[in-house]
Amino acid sequence: MTQIAGGKKRLDGGDTRMTGAAIRLAKMVSAALLLVLLTVSLIHSLEVIKFDLARMLASGSVIWQSKLVPTINLFSFTEPDQEFLNHHWLSEVFVYSLHVLGGMPLIQIASTMLALAAALIPVVIVWRLRDEAFAHEAPLPPLQAPGFLAVAICGPLAVLMFTYFSAPRPQNVSFLMFSIFMAILLHAKYTKQTAWLWLLPPLQALWVNFHVFFFLGPVLAATFFIDRLYRLPTEPWRGRELRRLIVLGTLLGLALCLNPEGLRGALYPLSVVNKTPMEVMEMRSPLVHELDKNWTVIALKISIPILLLSFLLARANRRKIFEICVTAFLLYATLKMLRNIPFWALWFFPIAVMNALDGWARAPVYAGKKAISVPVRWIKGPRGAVSAALLLGGIALPAMLTHAIVTNQYYKQTGESRRFGWAVPKGALGGAGFILQHQLKGPIFNDFNVGSMLIWKLYHNERVFIDGRGDAYSSQFYNKIYLPMLESREGWLEHSERYGINLIVLGHDEASPDIERFLAERLKDPKWRLVYVDESVTIFLKAIEKNQPFLNQYAITPERVLERPEVRQLQAQGDALALRQLGRFFFLVGWVDPARIVLEQSLKLDPDDAQTALVLGLANSSLRDRRSLEQAALLLRYAIDHGQDIVFHRLTLGRIYYQLGQKDKAWRQWQVLRNREPYNPDIPDLIEQFIKKASEEPAIGIEEKHV
Repeated sequence: MTQIAGGKKRLDGGDTRMTGAAIRLAKMVSAALLLVLLTVSLIHSLEVIKFDLARMLASGSVIWQSKLVPTINLFSFTEPDQEFLNHHWLSEVFVYSLHVLGGMPLIQIASTMLALAAALIPVVIVWRLRDEAFAHEAPLPPLQAPGFLAVAICGPLAVLMFTYFSAPRPQNVSFLMFSIFMAILLHAKYTKQTAWLWLLPPLQALWVNFHVFFFLGPVLAATFFIDRLYRLPTEPWRGRELRRLIVLGTLLGLALCLNPEGLRGALYPLSVVNKTPMEVMEMRSPLVHELDKNWTVIALKISIPILLLSFLLARANRRKIFEICVTAFLLYATLKMLRNIPFWALWFFPIAVMNALDGWARAPVYAGKKAISVPVRWIKGPRGAVSAALLLGGIALPAMLTHAIVTNQYYKQTGESRRFGWAVPKGALGGAGFILQHQLKGPIFNDFNVGSMLIWKLYHNERVFIDGRGDAYSSQFYNKIYLPMLESREGWLEHSERYGINLIVLGHDEASPDIERFLAERLKDPKWRLVYVDESVTIFLKAIEKNQPFLNQYAITPERVLERPEVRQLQAQGDALALRQLGRFFFLVGWVDPARIVLEQSLKLDPDDAQTALVLGLANSSLRDRRSLEQAALLLRYAIDHGQDIVFHRLTLGRIYYQLGQKDKAWRQWQVLRNREPYNPDIPDLIEQFIKKASEEPAIGIEEKHV
């Protein structure tokens, strides 16, 4: 070993300064890329305008003008007297104020800043508490070897999980409040400085009026109190500490009651889940089979063993009662509902990294309990490849994810409708404008997805049938009236006559199978005529005498649909996603020719879109000429190879091959399903049904002419 300038030594006698500087630069670049990844993940189209945000603007306007928080369902004519406890009224006023001051751009900027602040607080926790948390050991900065490894692994996972539900919704306030509570409580635990704890009651008083997830504040505080009480016998000032905890708990309890409904509002989260009759996607468990290939769910499944393993690596877990209790609670909540994943992400990152640093600081490699800076052996010799891979991975992974998000490849792969940028989707806005322009009258039957936009635009003219507030409608109404109207002809006839429905406004871009079937049935129903369709919404008008003059001018048929102004406008705009959604609607209702025209235009604009290829392939598969079937096979093969691999798609591809006379290829597709799901008893029956269907139509020979 030789001595070099500045006192640095290395085993082979060379200078390590440039090497160390390069490593530090690589780590800083990796950290910067993680920040960029987080930021670009939060900048996306305002899809939530189609659901909650539009209704929040209407409700915020009502509250601001009346100076009262409504306690009944103001926006619906079906259950106008249904009791409704508005647990996020302050969020609605806040969003409405932003819209008045700066429109949608200001709402998007404010939402992004809130989410960014919530996500950066865990980073600050790791950076500021690393010394206090390991005061009995040698401090270990997060950008040194073990800290860098923990950040490089946990950072991208946390970003993928946190940003999945990022949108201008009241939950952004809950993200920020959760992070602040977490930071204050961890700071108090490891520094013994309790002054910041007195901020919790006023923060809780705000939180209880912003979002229903305010109950997370008391959960965090309660687990912190348990941790402190466990360690209280060893504290020299345990009497004063106990009094402080009692006063703080009392103030938090009082803060919970500072809402328009008092104690009832404070206890509301205990019953809100059971009061929601609707099956909402974000309330599903991440463990359902349909989400196995969802990137956020994959990141969640990777993060769980990492966090649990980090507790095994960290010693003195008896001092981590707070961390263990919160981890157990969030793990249960996250596995129960998708919407809780961002809170898990906010907790996962700081705790996993701090546990990793804790365990590494006690490892035998740290002789004399002194943290070793990155030495030569991390960049040369047997460990060189490993450390180089870690450095490159820490740079490459966030860079690749950032590129995938900015180019929208990530959203296409995950099947999301959001896109990078701050675009505002039209949603039901075009349909609402059509109703206002032509002064069409209700009563309106709508699905709960478009209800929010209709409330925003039609509140002063019409009330809605239903909207997305699950707790604003009774279970009896949802299960005995709304669902039967969608699911059965008898239910539709009975209740549509009961309510005197004159207009049907339904979204089709993210419709459930029930709504898709309903749309197809109404197109065949002579009592209803389609008068408007765009990339998101459809409008039907009842075929009665008073509506006949309007229907004579605006009724849509498959032959005339491409001549409609709204359809021509979409084609002229050249929006591949909007055209795909419109083409998918045409295909679902059996309008194959306009579907193929629109989908081919969409595919020309975005040739790599697997979902467009899938729908166009399915549309072509319904035709009998050889060229269409060959194109269908190519398109379905491409879609399956690019993420659209589900049972029905492979079955259909096998049927197409069978019809083309390529039975060996057909059986290969079906055998893939047998091998992939050997214990699924439905697969053999489905294959037999598809073979029977294909056999009923004679195979198309090579010599057959193209139609």
